[in-house]
Amino acid sequence: MMKNINLIIILFFLSISVLSAQNLETTNVNVVEGFQAEIPESSRLNENAVFADTIKKNRVQDYEIINSDINMIFKTNPLKAAVVKEDKIPKLFSTSISLGTGYRNTSKVLFSFSSKRSKILSYSLYLDHFNNNIKIDGKEAGKSVNNLLLNVKKIHNDKTHTISLDYQRIGLFTFGIGTSDKDSYSDLGFTNNPYYNRFSYTRLSYSLSSIFRNELRHKTIFFVSDFNEMSENHLHLSSNLYKVLNDVPISLDFDVNSYLNYNNADFSFERIATNTISFEPYMSISRYGIDFDLGLEMCYLSDESSFHLFPEVKASLDLVEGVLLIYGGLRHTDKRNTLKSLSDINPYIHSYGTNQSILGQNGTNNIFFQRLSNTEYNEVYFSIRNMLSDNAVLSANINYARVNNFLHFILIEDYYYKRFIADYIDIGQLHTNVHYLNNINRIISLELNADYYQWNKQVYHTPNLMLDLRIPINFREKIKLTKSFSFVGERLSNDTQIDLSPLFQINFSLDYTYSKQLSAYIHLNNITNSKKELLSSYRSLGFNGVFGVNYSF
Repeated sequence: MMKNINLIIILFFLSISVLSAQNLETTNVNVVEGFQAEIPESSRLNENAVFADTIKKNRVQDYEIINSDINMIFKTNPLKAAVVKEDKIPKLFSTSISLGTGYRNTSKVLFSFSSKRSKILSYSLYLDHFNNNIKIDGKEAGKSVNNLLLNVKKIHNDKTHTISLDYQRIGLFTFGIGTSDKDSYSDLGFTNNPYYNRFSYTRLSYSLSSIFRNELRHKTIFFVSDFNEMSENHLHLSSNLYKVLNDVPISLDFDVNSYLNYNNADFSFERIATNTISFEPYMSISRYGIDFDLGLEMCYLSDESSFHLFPEVKASLDLVEGVLLIYGGLRHTDKRNTLKSLSDINPYIHSYGTNQSILGQNGTNNIFFQRLSNTEYNEVYFSIRNMLSDNAVLSANINYARVNNFLHFILIEDYYYKRFIADYIDIGQLHTNVHYLNNINRIISLELNADYYQWNKQVYHTPNLMLDLRIPINFREKIKLTKSFSFVGERLSNDTQIDLSPLFQINFSLDYTYSKQLSAYIHLNNITNSKKELLSSYRSLGFNGVFGVNYSF
């Protein structure tokens, strides 16, 4: 105990030795005179009291499921699951027949047959016959037209194969000359009527379309044709390649043709062979808001031993999108005139060397063959298309072309016939076209087309003004009426400076649909009974009409 007291005394003295007093220095406080404390005036921020209702409805609802059996006096059947079906596909009729007859002993027959819907194979057959037995001054001047078309298409993966057979036969009498009496020409040693100009045409074609994995589109067409039993043969091969490279559409067109005339060994005419080869690259680009189509056509023609090169340019500008479009540029058109194409334009051509009975064909003074040449148009053009309203559109274009071998016809008379030969001239041509379409309402529409030509040389049997006006009237797809008016301006007839009078014709048609299977029609042509000349020595046939019925099954 004593030891503890001594230890406490020693620690007390040691703590005193380390303690020292605090040294406080004098601090001066400077008082600034003139300071006056101020309290700013208070202003009331809002004079109106605001009340906030903080009461919230308790929307929590407690519920529980009670399993209970309810005794019913009847039982209900469970509902079946709904089944969604596709829209019903409209029924197709694979076969259609049309029969007609009318004023001036006209007969008209049409037959068509097609396969049902298929994603792989489809085929069709079409037959068309028209005949009228018209006489002018007691002489035969009738016309007969027959067409046959057979088509087969097969789709396999990304390839489409198409095979078609076309046959056409047109026959007509030299206007107001000749007879159909077989005894009158069989006595002369002819099995076929020498006054009857007939043209038969057969074409067998094959086409292949395909799309490769790199989106390269390809289409190739090959056909061989025969005109009037080897009077003219045509072999054709063309191919088109299309692909988009770096957003730029590019296409290549390649075309080869071989024309063989008078290839029949029985002909006294010398065989003629003409070959053409053309190649054209094409591309489309857009610059400064304008779409440009650029092409370069290269063509070789064997009978002239010449090579042609012509650039093609088309610039399109949409001034008001979907409303006003303008476009124009340079283009080149090349067409081979063949016996087939000449007969399509003018069936009253002299037909020497076309394998048919012709008076005087054994002589030497009045036999000649038709000249067959290439017609080339090198033109500059400008066009405009304007949507005047939701139902009306107006299109107009004007172009000027330098035409090499412009085709027109000259009347050549011999002892037996008044028929035409093809003639060619180099001219300048100004052409203006206007087309107007207006669907006025659900019932009536109006369509007008006008063409005006001006040449720097005399052109024969070709009008410089043509007008066509159609007014279709539709009553709920049951009754369709169509009035049409056509006007053909004056034409120059050979070097005699005789103008053929203008032609004006009014046509009327009525189509009545009784059902999807049965319908009827009445077509009345040349109601004004105009008999003016269409060509020199070839008059219009006057009023004619046909009535018929259509049935599908």
